[in-house]
Amino acid sequence: MRHACTSPSGTTLPTPAVESVRTSDWGGDEVRFVDGGAWMRYATVFREAKLGSQVLERRLGIVATARNSRTIGALLELARSLDAAHPQ
Repeated sequence: MRHACTSPSGTTLPTPAVESVRTSDWGGDEVRFVDGGAWMRYATVFREAKLGSQVLERRLGIVATARNSRTIGALLELARSLDAAHPQ
């Protein structure tokens, strides 16, 4: 199955490149392309991972960054507190 992937900026990523990343053997690491983002799960710890944002940058020709779930949770909480403090 072939997957088209669109970045958050609206750029459509090349399907063969996305498929290459998705189907490569990452030694237990996993990647899923969902809603304009790539979700990565590491088999062990990040510093030992074969897969990372640098792989996505090189293979897909994009600028990528990675955040762990704790940081994502903190950012969501910050956004919620800002919404509560400044309702529209």
